[in-house]
Amino acid sequence: MQREGKMKRIFTALGLCVVMAAAPVGIVNAENTGADEAGSETQGQVIYDMETGGTQSFEILDEDGEETEIIVEEVPGGARVANGKYKITRKKKGYWTAGFCVDISGNKIVKAYNKFIDITRGSISNIKLVKESNISAKLSFVFKINNCSNGVKVRAKIINKKLTASIS
Repeated sequence: MQREGKMKRIFTALGLCVVMAAAPVGIVNAENTGADEAGSETQGQVIYDMETGGTQSFEILDEDGEETEIIVEEVPGGARVANGKYKITRKKKGYWTAGFCVDISGNKIVKAYNKFIDITRGSISNIKLVKESNISAKLSFVFKINNCSNGVKVRAKIINKKLTASIS
């Protein structure tokens, strides 16, 4: 009888260890997807799941520690990231929505276009959309509210055949 109680405690302890060890694996914090394939860390980076495709939304913390949303949409008519069209959007709830589109061919960004910004509060200036390289495109602008200005960026990048979006 005493041995049976001891075995139950051992199995219970082992079961709890397995649950505690497996639980963090199932949690994905988009802010901490951080390490890119080159080994440098990029805060606020998210990875678009090309197998799932469609529209995927991520909540992350911005430069000011406030919640921002990044949305990556597969534009119908294209193949997965090797060849396709994608729309990258960043939203600061209650303030603005901004983004752009990219055309991808052979896992390279061939074109960045159709920048858009919708302002709810404040003002925006110095809007620039740049294709930085054949793997990176960036939209940047200055957001001003209550005499405070912040530089804002959203970047699309291809790393090892994966489409990523970041706020840095």
